[in-house]
Amino acid sequence: MRRTRVAATALAVLFAASAPLVGDAAAEDAGGDVPVKVAFVYHFIKFVEWPASAFADETAPLVLAVAGTDAQAGACAQLAGRSVKGRTIEVRRVSRPPEVAGAHVLLLWSADGVRVAEFLRAGPTAHRLTIGDDVEFARGGGMIGFVTVEQRVRFEIHLGAVRRAGLKLSSQLLKLARTVVE
Repeated sequence: MRRTRVAATALAVLFAASAPLVGDAAAEDAGGDVPVKVAFVYHFIKFVEWPASAFADETAPLVLAVAGTDAQAGACAQLAGRSVKGRTIEVRRVSRPPEVAGAHVLLLWSADGVRVAEFLRAGPTAHRLTIGDDVEFARGGGMIGFVTVEQRVRFEIHLGAVRRAGLKLSSQLLKLARTVVE
């Protein structure tokens, strides 16, 4: 319980400040709000519960598939090897929907011609969290969508899409969302 409260506080501080928690050269090269969004993704993962059946076994990695520019993918690459809930994060760059198979998280950057709708429609999405930076992402069927409000990164959640995927979000994450869509 205390660990969850500490994590919720950390996310709230991140949410309020919108300051980058990432600092390697790839994240810096990505510029703009990419480092902030990558930090949010890392914290979102902490507040999601996947069913045991989503993983091959207890030691299987949590796979983050990333569709976007080289700089965006580079910023996300620094999450590789970090541990969340006893699982190591494995980061994969993807450019086509079939490459998403086996991913637990799909991060879709709207830049670089990523066809968000095509990724969201392709294949089974059971047990896969989808995150995007398109302003209409959560309203368009994605699960967590970044929005910018008063020059700060915020997020919206499509709770119906999360539930259909068989995932559970922490109530702390839901409280911090700008909007929760059923």
